[in-house]
This record gives sequence, structure tokens and C-alpha cells, in this order.
Amino acid sequence: MKINGSPAYVKMVQGLIDHQKKAFEGTLKPNNRLFKNETPEQPPEIQQLRKLLEDSKRGVEKLAADQTAKKIARGETITEEERAKLRATDPEKLRKAEEANEKRASVSRRLARAKTKEEAAAILAGEKAMAFTIYDKGDQVLGELYLEAVGKAEVDYYQGKKSKPATLRDISDVKQERLFDIRL
Repeated sequence: MKINGSPAYVKMVQGLIDHQKKAFEGTLKPNNRLFKNETPEQPPEIQQLRKLLEDSKRGVEKLAADQTAKKIARGETITEEERAKLRATDPEKLRKAEEANEKRASVSRRLARAKTKEEAAAILAGEKAMAFTIYDKGDQVLGELYLEAVGKAEVDYYQGKKSKPATLRDISDVKQERLFDIRL
């Protein structure tokens, strides 16, 4: 095969073809130079890219831990693997999430005992104000988890108070007029 073009292009394409042949034949040796840890001989651009990659990896792990903690605070079910991972990475966040879950259960019980919607709204306002105070003046993680928990309790309360939609059978029974009852 003849390759036409600039000498640099021809050399690159021939190198690529040789590389593919070696890979196909199984004689290609892995190039471990690319996978070594940071060494002084690496250019600063590669060191900077490695650092950015590690930072983004830590950011993804932190995001996953935050999502798991919020699930716990909302009272959602999580796997034992997620709980163990959060316990290993940030046990303090796990403790705070469980505390927020207890707060959610407490608020839900108080909302269930509320006699009027105004009383329920007052309970929710007080709990949200407490969560904002904790966030502003104390622990931001705990305040955020409390806010998640109170929000979930609020959603559950208002969804529980909504009337259930009528089923198809209920609608047909309501629309059907009976002139007389044949049952004896």
C-alpha cells in the first residue's frame, strides 16, 4: 500500500498501521510510561491534568455521599453497600443523616396530630426556620439535611391529605341512577 502526503503524515499513518498489526498479532507490549504515578520527569501539564482528575474523582465521591445522606434524611431505603460506603468515607455525615431522619419522623408525627392546616403550616414554618438557623449559624451539612427531612415530611403530609381519585367502579356507581331497588 502506498501512502501519499506530507512526510509527517506518512510516518504517522505507517506507525498507526504497524501498531494495529502488532496489536492484532498479540506482540504489542503495554506502554506503562503513561500510567506511572507523578514523577519529576513528567511535564507540568500532565501533572496538572492528573491533579484535576483526582479532584474531579473526589468531587464525584463527595456528590455520591451527599446524595446517599439526603436519601437517609428523607427516609428512603438505601442498600447496605451505600451505607457502608458512606460510613467508610464520612461517618459524621452518616450520623447527621440519621439524626435528620429522626427529625423527619418526629415532624411527621407532629403533622399527623395537627388539627388544622394552619397548625400544620406553623409546625412546618418553625421546623424550616430551625433548619435555616442551623445552616446559617451552625453546621451547614446538618442544616441542609434537616431541610431535606422537613421538606419530605411536608410533601408526605400534603399528599396524604389529598383526596384519593375515584376508581372506575366508583364513577360508574355514582352515574348510574336507580329507579327502584329489587333487593328484598
